[in-house]
Amino acid sequence: MYEINEIEVDERRIAGTGGGQIGEACVVVGNLLLDFDYETMAQVWRVPSDAFRELARNALRASVTTLREQMGQIEIATVEKMLIEEFAVTLGRPLELDQLTPSEIANDRIIGERLQSVEFLNLQSTAPLKPLKISARVSIHFEEFDSRFATPEESERLRAQIGAVTTRKSNTTDPLG
Repeated sequence: MYEINEIEVDERRIAGTGGGQIGEACVVVGNLLLDFDYETMAQVWRVPSDAFRELARNALRASVTTLREQMGQIEIATVEKMLIEEFAVTLGRPLELDQLTPSEIANDRIIGERLQSVEFLNLQSTAPLKPLKISARVSIHFEEFDSRFATPEESERLRAQIGAVTTRKSNTTDPLG
């Protein structure tokens, strides 16, 4: 782990985790990238220009990986089995499989419908642009981009130097190391 909520393979993000307490329950959530559509992700970002989008797309490809990239074709059932086994070992106890309650299923449907609605998908923010976080190690800062890309020639030169010019490494340290 590089930061508390990221898991990396060869310094490339492959998963994120989080957790908290809800009442008396401890809840752990996470994602593990089995596969990833880099192009679609790059298209949905709110960025100041197409040149910036291209830089961000390149940084994303360089900083994020997937299980399929690392291991080749792998079945979801295989990943699920491995995760269940390893969680049980890590927690020192067997996992108990259960089902969502009818109330949880109903709430999930309501949230899913809202997140897939045309109104939600077409939200436009007027908030100032924040740095675009690609991974714990890489964020692209708009103010650097805006002040440095005055000409097409400068844009081309900097595009070739994406790591040196448009990203900042995190100053955090490995909490496990």
